[in-house]
Amino acid sequence: MGHDVEVADFERMRGQGRHHNNQYIKSYLGTDALVQEARNLREKYYFNALNNNEVQLMPGALELLETAFEQGITLAVATSSYRDRGKATLDQFDLSKYFTYQVFGDEAEKMSLDLPMTQLAHKLYTQLAEIGHADKGTQAIVKLWWE
Repeated sequence: MGHDVEVADFERMRGQGRHHNNQYIKSYLGTDALVQEARNLREKYYFNALNNNEVQLMPGALELLETAFEQGITLAVATSSYRDRGKATLDQFDLSKYFTYQVFGDEAEKMSLDLPMTQLAHKLYTQLAEIGHADKGTQAIVKLWWE
């Protein structure tokens, strides 16, 4: 959209809520309408990549889920992604069946949820960021588990 964005800009938004990030993006773009246009472009890009099989599971992720599921471990997924994006991703890889609980960003915002699982996910991410894995996102949790 005609603006240079640095990695540091993404780091400032990582782990923040939609409202915070919209305000940050607005400081670049100037209007709420342009922020929404940018979000729409991002969603279009993501769904295009997902539909073209350009989004991949991290190696070993499916095996980890299958093993936990087979052992009777109750699994939950909590994501900042809105339901349409999160559900589409789970469905693309046939993962919904492994998760007893699914909480998506738009649902959490509507209900003002501050759940133990989202608190734990944020805590784990913070710990990962402190040891230099901030750029790895959620996948760093799995990598840390295996190390």
